[in-house]
Amino acid sequence: MNSNEVRYWMTRNTQTVQMDDSLALAYSKMLDQNIRHLLVTDKIGHSIGVLSDRDLFKAMTVNRSEEATIFETPQVDFDPYLRTQDMMSWPAITVQEHARLDEACDKLIENKCSALVVQNERTGHACGIITTTDLLRARSIMLKKESESQKNV
Repeated sequence: MNSNEVRYWMTRNTQTVQMDDSLALAYSKMLDQNIRHLLVTDKIGHSIGVLSDRDLFKAMTVNRSEEATIFETPQVDFDPYLRTQDMMSWPAITVQEHARLDEACDKLIENKCSALVVQNERTGHACGIITTTDLLRARSIMLKKESESQKNV
């Protein structure tokens, strides 16, 4: 097993929204699933972009009553005419599932993004997503293993 490959660290069961879905729907999915990225698909299901929580924050209007305390959840609204396609990052930046983790890191840095769509090499279809958090988790685990092996020497 080569644990330095993207496929071992990516998220396979990705959540999606369609390009013409409302931002409120996308926000609701992110909250419900406790995630920060959604794949955006076209009408036939092909991944065309990524919508991040930061994309939604840019479009968000937060309404808080004057009597609200810091502990109360504010009301969040979005322009009802904006769609996911209006705020998503596109085209989707991709990486192959058998790519090395350092290749994924380089793509994230070069494109100044926080997630890559992972493609199946055979079909070219999206099979997952890998994020900066996934890569940090992988590196943390690898560092711990290196540290343990050095202790045993």
